[in-house]
Amino acid sequence: MRIDIVTLFPEMFAGPFDASIVARARASGAVEVALHDPRAYTTDRHHVVDDYAYGGGPGMVMKPEPLFDCVDAVQAMDQPPGRVVLLTPQGRMLTHAVVRELAAEPRLVVICGHYEGVDERVRSALADDEISIGDYVLSGGEPAAIVLVDAAVRHQPGVLGSQASLEEESHAQGLLEYPQYTRPAEYRGLAVPEVLLSGDHAAVARWRRRQSIERTAARRPDLLARAALTAAERWLLAAAAGASREVSLAEVTVTTPDLERSVMFYAAILGDAGDRLSADRHEFRLQPLVLAIIRSKPERPPAVEADADDERMTFAVDDARAAQVRVRAAGALWVERRVHRRAGARSFFARDPDGNVLCFAEEEPP
Repeated sequence: MRIDIVTLFPEMFAGPFDASIVARARASGAVEVALHDPRAYTTDRHHVVDDYAYGGGPGMVMKPEPLFDCVDAVQAMDQPPGRVVLLTPQGRMLTHAVVRELAAEPRLVVICGHYEGVDERVRSALADDEISIGDYVLSGGEPAAIVLVDAAVRHQPGVLGSQASLEEESHAQGLLEYPQYTRPAEYRGLAVPEVLLSGDHAAVARWRRRQSIERTAARRPDLLARAALTAAERWLLAAAAGASREVSLAEVTVTTPDLERSVMFYAAILGDAGDRLSADRHEFRLQPLVLAIIRSKPERPPAVEADADDERMTFAVDDARAAQVRVRAAGALWVERRVHRRAGARSFFARDPDGNVLCFAEEEPP
């Protein structure tokens, strides 16, 4: 890959491009980086590259002639012609997907804007693409160019020691990366999670995946909409955040022959006394879920139908009738024929393909 950078300040790239991964990539021949100063393409004695804006206003604007002439000359230096990228706050955001797109190009010509920007004709007639690295203002496009080059170079074959490193980094899967630890196993009273010391590779993978999802939800929830999550992972996130959805888990019910013993057990674990709703029912409200403890009834012959005394999972729905149609279509073993009004809300019972009892109830009375 070849990257040509058009910049008024070539000296700004000496340090970043002469160290670390970019330097190794250049030394190996995986990437070629060339710097070009548009001042060399001016025709006046003072090498002027900027001028006042037509119509007035603060600051100066980069002139079109030096940029057009510089890019034309740079394009003629090698084949194929490069994709011309203008770095500007008005461009599309440099996301991981955009980096991969740019990194696949055999050649890029990157224009670093400066002052109050560039003449609009550079944007409309010279640039093929416009890129921004964030919603903030820099003194010029040079820092943005360093970021773009570093990100694109990492995607070149052979640049990184391990392809897995590239695939597991933050944003590579639409998520932030999981926490990382190294030796010692304990430092200043802070211990490495036991699962990472277990040698169980499957357990480690599950832990890392969950940590990555939870960290993204806490720090960058905006990324989750585009992340590649399984249905189960999205369900867990919604339950943890108490998010509103068409169907969400609202209640877990357990039965016990000794209600007082079970209530004391869960109260001790949860640090909450809960609420006694009747002689046979006690609830703990764990937003957004309810844990209901119900005194079990004497054993009775198995029945296809379900009722309010059965151990079950309860789902909150926006529309009980629509949910009933969806549950039948999903292949439930049994679904109540009618939607009933229970405790002020419409609801119905069903059994999943394994015979477990489910209840679907509207969150609020219609």
